[in-house]
Amino acid sequence: MTIAPTISTHTGYFVIADISGYTHFVAHNDLAHAQGVLEDITSLVMTTLAAPLEFVELEGDAVFMYAPEAAVADPERLLDIIEVCYAAFKMRVEQMSRNSTCTCSACKAVPSLDLKFVGHYGRFATQKTPKGEQLVGPDVTLVHLMLKSNVKQATGIRAYALLTESFIERSYFAKPGDHTASTGGGLGLTAYEEIVDPFGPIPMRVADLASCVERHQERFRESLDHLPVDMEISTPMDVPASFVWGYVTQPSERLRWQTDIKSVRSTSAGNGRTDIGWQGHCDHAGYSMTHRIVDWQPFTRITMFTTTKGYSPTKPPPCQVDFNFDVLTPRTSQLRFQVRLRNCNVVQRVLFRLALPWIRKQWQGHFNRLRQISAEDWAAAHPTAA
Repeated sequence: MTIAPTISTHTGYFVIADISGYTHFVAHNDLAHAQGVLEDITSLVMTTLAAPLEFVELEGDAVFMYAPEAAVADPERLLDIIEVCYAAFKMRVEQMSRNSTCTCSACKAVPSLDLKFVGHYGRFATQKTPKGEQLVGPDVTLVHLMLKSNVKQATGIRAYALLTESFIERSYFAKPGDHTASTGGGLGLTAYEEIVDPFGPIPMRVADLASCVERHQERFRESLDHLPVDMEISTPMDVPASFVWGYVTQPSERLRWQTDIKSVRSTSAGNGRTDIGWQGHCDHAGYSMTHRIVDWQPFTRITMFTTTKGYSPTKPPPCQVDFNFDVLTPRTSQLRFQVRLRNCNVVQRVLFRLALPWIRKQWQGHFNRLRQISAEDWAAAHPTAA
């Protein structure tokens, strides 16, 4: 008797980026130029859909990506990646239109292209095919069927990220609690439901990507850099910038590497997301600290204004804290931590300078631990790549 081999299943997040208007663009324009434009856009999408997302397959006008569950501390980071990708896409399209001197129909029609995304969380198995190893299973089928949704007709939103509730509900700010802003939950995204045959009604959330472009373009304010840097620590990371990013704001991850914190909780921004206006509240036993995000540029920079309450000789003065994420290679990065004192009197500044060697040593220890933990997490989530 032949015994069928046991198929191992896994859980993870599936994301598909689909170029809207692809078929019409190819069919009604100069093929050579049209193909060149689409190759450039597809390459951009594949590059900006960054870690922890991994490339699975190019499916005509769509890019299929996935992330193993172990690599995702909070799926809101995947939504950040989607928004960054869409903002990069829009800027590339505008750049093509503005800089091109070509008068062919394809180059003129570039602004007609758009991008939409679908995302889902579920189970999958891997299967070897002539095209390589593929992801298979009902949840993989479902995320592909979501590309044929009626969300555009129902909501009027052309450029969107359509994410299932199973994708969204695992986010820190999608869970019930006093950390969530009064936006109705679900990361402040519009609730939507559609019958997807043969799966039945599927509850989802819709992100309007057009509205995110302004948020993810240059939000930096020059005034944030007018203060001198009072301390800077640079630490190489053995993981991509987009992977280590979430360890800074996710409470459960922050507790793992910043060992002087007893407890931490976060309050979302007014839009129900981690964004400008987000606040983190850290208990350091003798005193507490509140961090408020004033600049949020995934996956480049986080700027926070920090204040303290309580009495302790080690309590830091009011300051601006910058976490800068520099890409070194596609798989490595550098975290640059900068501290700028703000609204401090002479005594506070003198005490800070006296304590600076100890403060620097403590924070370098935190970042060394972050480097170790993030590398271990990456290896655990990618055992075959080790």
